[in-house]
Amino acid sequence: MVMSEPLLALRAEHKLLILLIGAVNGRVPSKLHVHKELFVLTRIFPKLNSLLEFEAYRKGPFSRTVQDALEDLVERGYVINVKEEYMLSQLGKEAYSRIVEELGQKRLLDVIRRIRKMYDKLDVDELLLIIYATYPEYTIESEELRRINSRAYEIIEKLFRKGYITERRKRELYGKIKAIKTELGKLWLIAYLKHYLILTLTSSSYFKLNTTFHKFKDSYGKVGL
Repeated sequence: MVMSEPLLALRAEHKLLILLIGAVNGRVPSKLHVHKELFVLTRIFPKLNSLLEFEAYRKGPFSRTVQDALEDLVERGYVINVKEEYMLSQLGKEAYSRIVEELGQKRLLDVIRRIRKMYDKLDVDELLLIIYATYPEYTIESEELRRINSRAYEIIEKLFRKGYITERRKRELYGKIKAIKTELGKLWLIAYLKHYLILTLTSSSYFKLNTTFHKFKDSYGKVGL
């Protein structure tokens, strides 16, 4: 088959995005889902990470390559953004069919479909909790970690009630969240000690230290330790 010029012009990251968005009927719920679903794909196929280059960012795993490619596909008419949800245009669907034919890798397509079906049904907080608990090394820059952590047990129970996770997975998530809470407690302790060293250099250090200690104690308690 002779490939059309638009398809030949697509880079590998464009094609992966088209495969993801076209893998199942229905729109990808958000840009966050696009990033997290492709991130999970790179954990199953590690060679893809050298292409997409995910890093820890404000909401966990983030890829500038994915971000730029998604915006490019929207601008070029392959992908339609409808109320922050993503679907293929007619041009995108034609490209999807040709990419699938060109690819010839059934396992990759099957995994992409399973990822879509598994993660599309999660709301944003459920998605973040699963990603944060499973890949905590990508939470170091997260602006959402404390908020998600404060609701972690509530979210886990909701996932279980919906039938999205098994009893075994629920226990596993509880253990992972407990470990994250412990690490957050350590961070509070480090922050307190740093503040203490600063305060000891001031003339009113005793009063400030006492005040800081109580603030730290309250905050430390909030992370469940």
